[in-house]
Amino acid sequence: MAADYLELNRGVVAGDQDDENDIVQTKSLLAESGDYKPVGGRITPWRDPELNDAIKKVQVRNRIWPDGEMRPKKATHRIINAEKKERDQGFKTPPFNLTGSVGTGQSNRPEDVRRVRGALGRLGYLDQSEALQPKDSFDQKLDYGLRGVQRDYNRKVDGVAHQKGETASLLGRVTAPLSPAARALSGQQSTSALKQKDVHWMDATMESVKEIAGSVGKVASDQVGRAAMKALRESARKAEEEGLVHGPRNLNHFLDATWT
Repeated sequence: MAADYLELNRGVVAGDQDDENDIVQTKSLLAESGDYKPVGGRITPWRDPELNDAIKKVQVRNRIWPDGEMRPKKATHRIINAEKKERDQGFKTPPFNLTGSVGTGQSNRPEDVRRVRGALGRLGYLDQSEALQPKDSFDQKLDYGLRGVQRDYNRKVDGVAHQKGETASLLGRVTAPLSPAARALSGQQSTSALKQKDVHWMDATMESVKEIAGSVGKVASDQVGRAAMKALRESARKAEEEGLVHGPRNLNHFLDATWT
């Protein structure tokens, strides 16, 4: 491995003592890839929320569970090194082609709206049920989704994906098919099969949620309601362990909003 690739002693793990060299190397490499924005423009030798967010971005685009942590020689560590090698070798992700801009007051051509809708759903900024709807028009949910991804990835927050702008480029990069190295190293299930499984799991679970909600409503003090919520939380946790992402996330968001 080249000297400027990432080598770890301890990694980046919550609760563990930080290795300053690990932190500096990780931040530098993720700043180079555009995932990490140094606080105050300086690479510091301690962990910060921005570093954990940057690691999550790498994990999301490589279909790894986004916990914001990185252990030596494990999937996230290997993927970051693989991406560095591919950048050095000139590997480029496929372009995210829009024929016009998407957003309030923009051209919002149907094929572009569908493309942005699908990308936001894949990243978890739009419910899967909403993302899979054959809608061709720009709406408030898409606006919220675009602003969310722009905010989380340190882009200008305006709710617009310009045809050749930084938001469209970002969506292309983080939702692109896995690179050759990522496919070889991630050890994950087939992306299409995993996504389909995620959608089916969420559909089946939401049917149960509707039945429960119809009988107990939103009464947090109701014993049945509390038991149902606990069971659904456990279901989401087990689904996450199987590699599902969007379904469990959407279920937890639903529970957060329904039972307070």
